[in-house]
Amino acid sequence: CLCFSKVLLKGDNCMAKSFSISTALSDAFRGYSKHWVILIFAGAIYSAGHVVDRMAVGHYAKVSHFFKKELFDTTNSHEMVDKVKTYVSSVWEKEDNLHGHLYGILFFLLIWFLYFGLVKICLQISAGKKGDLKTFMNFGIDYWRYIGATVLIFAVFVGLILALVAAAIFLRWFLLPYSVIIFFCVALGSVACVYLVHFHFMAFCAADTAKSVTDALACSARLVSGNLGKILGFLLIFGCTLYIGSLLLGSVLMQVMMRSSANVSPERLIQTAIGIEFVMDCLVTPLYVFGMASAYRQLK
Repeated sequence: CLCFSKVLLKGDNCMAKSFSISTALSDAFRGYSKHWVILIFAGAIYSAGHVVDRMAVGHYAKVSHFFKKELFDTTNSHEMVDKVKTYVSSVWEKEDNLHGHLYGILFFLLIWFLYFGLVKICLQISAGKKGDLKTFMNFGIDYWRYIGATVLIFAVFVGLILALVAAAIFLRWFLLPYSVIIFFCVALGSVACVYLVHFHFMAFCAADTAKSVTDALACSARLVSGNLGKILGFLLIFGCTLYIGSLLLGSVLMQVMMRSSANVSPERLIQTAIGIEFVMDCLVTPLYVFGMASAYRQLK
């Protein structure tokens, strides 16, 4: 990680400025309330990609569900290892799974493409320009810079996971308790996650000023480097506020839908849940991305 940072921080295209959490929050909510129509339309386009993936292939939803819920819903390390083995083996168990993997890759690219379009629209609005939905169709070199940066960060993330696994195996060789090993891995993993926050703005850099993949990563790292604590605070406050708000609103909508119709079938219940999730994505995702765009403008 340190070597990776030294390579990225050689450029001088972006310089970090002071950052105010209150200003970023006020800019985010003020801008969203002023441009909510175009932002919700943009969020609907992006969210439609998730709905299509869920209804057609489901790769993105399955991966997200596994890492967000199943992996952490464990009682001990043995159960966690068994879940990882079961998940990895299930990915390749079908004979005709090649087409499924190809479709999965295409849907990943589609969702990233739609997200990048949402990022560009939010950058336009945060710069005082008029948002244009045609931005979603601008399939330029900046998109591939974003894909390259994403793949590179994913490779670093996988490398960190492998390093943690190797460290756990090494510590287990000394017959240390699993609780100590898990604590050690969680501590190092938390430090790694904080480190990866440096690249949280790589999509905005790729869409705005970056000339290459490493330039986008270097720009994001430099913007965050002088304000890491404040950026973490902003992400926690902003993200938790949106998550709790969307969770409460989604629960209310789900209860209303269930009470309005008696004897709801499981299929109908699943369709209702997908519809509510789509509505929540339309409302919350553009607000979050616009908040990140406002923070990016302030840092820049």
